[in-house]
Amino acid sequence: QSKRLVAYYLSGDVNNTPPYTPDKIPYRKLTHIIHFCIWPDRDGNGGINTAGFIFSPDLIARAHAAGVKVLVSVGSGGLKTEAMRLIAESATARAAFAKNLHDFVVANGYDGIDIDWEVPNKGDMGAMTLMMQAIRDALPSPYLISMATSATPQWYGWYDFQGLAPIVDFFNVMTYDFHGPWTNHAGHNSPLVMNHADPGLEGSMLVSWEFYKGFHVPPEKINMATAFYGYEFDNAAGLWAYCTNDDCSAATSPNYGTYIKQRINGLGWVSNYDGVAMAPYLLREDGSLGFITYDDPASTSRKVDYAFGTMGVGGVFMWELSQDYDGQSQDLLDAMYKVFLKFSPPAAVAGGK
Repeated sequence: QSKRLVAYYLSGDVNNTPPYTPDKIPYRKLTHIIHFCIWPDRDGNGGINTAGFIFSPDLIARAHAAGVKVLVSVGSGGLKTEAMRLIAESATARAAFAKNLHDFVVANGYDGIDIDWEVPNKGDMGAMTLMMQAIRDALPSPYLISMATSATPQWYGWYDFQGLAPIVDFFNVMTYDFHGPWTNHAGHNSPLVMNHADPGLEGSMLVSWEFYKGFHVPPEKINMATAFYGYEFDNAAGLWAYCTNDDCSAATSPNYGTYIKQRINGLGWVSNYDGVAMAPYLLREDGSLGFITYDDPASTSRKVDYAFGTMGVGGVFMWELSQDYDGQSQDLLDAMYKVFLKFSPPAAVAGGK
């Protein structure tokens, strides 16, 4: 079975500096694009909301010409998470939601739907499966259905994987954000291995793999993630250091291509490496406070190689496609693609399910 290299692509990336428009995407290096995102209406009746979403017929035309499938993502968060919950709990709302998604997909030429419910609680599990089944009934194969799922289910987010696996084509496991403004200490964003020196034992791709094996999710339906962004902690002294007053809330989330890349052994920063986590990080050259967690081409390659070669999963993806673009090149995507080719011959690459 051919492997997947999936890209989340924000509709607003067309307004980035530098702009990341559909003509900049190297489609031949991808199998699927997930266009982010539309929303459920807040009333929870099953309507969909496209506020802020930038439609892109050019994206779909270019992708299809290259044999790449394009899914549209349905996001949540805050009040929209509650809307998703209300939809899932009502048979009438589920049916309306499924029909509205079907109509949106057909009208705009998408190949399927990605559901990004962040995050379901334990009581949502049964209703979520019913909602996903309604969407599948409205969008039978060859339409694709994917879900963004937690890196640590049953710690954060609950899913009926046994019920979902026959419905969903693949799960996008969000193996990033292991540290950030919500933690009280600096650490890695998206490590391959968890370093037990981590004060919070926050997790890693390998920890996530153990979770998904425990839930008996078919490996071929799993996409493991890497990050094209990092976090900068400006009030922490280094790796595993606690932020001033145990408060890291001021940590920012810079992109690799336009910010982090220029600071690798430059602009007053020095690159370091955690050999346990197999993850690089930056410290200030003058020893002052500051820590940046990031992925470089080497750590990205290691994760993709481990995902395909050791875990045997069906795919990899990144959040998100534009973030390693510096105006000319995409070093992290190139690293992913080079390893991807080892496991999926070129003839099987484009659009493979």
